[in-house]
Amino acid sequence: MMWYFEYSDVKRRMVVHIVDSVVGIMDFDRQMIEYLSKLKIDFIVVANKIDKLKKNERKNQLDEIQKGCDGKEILVYSTITNEGRNKLLDLIFRSV
Repeated sequence: MMWYFEYSDVKRRMVVHIVDSVVGIMDFDRQMIEYLSKLKIDFIVVANKIDKLKKNERKNQLDEIQKGCDGKEILVYSTITNEGRNKLLDLIFRSV
């Protein structure tokens, strides 16, 4: 997949990197964020499954995810409750 970002002729507007908010940020997520930043590719980080976290877990998990996200804003998202849906769609449509 990495070849796509460096060698493809397709014009990229933005990458949506999805992190499982229950699992938290993994080494692969950190590597991908570093890679996208290095290539100066515009991206957003979406913490999905946010509805599965209890209120007291939510802040801690999001803080941990934020630490590994190179200063990027984290967008929370839930397909169950639609939390974050409008903001995500807005960001995607603005990048087109």
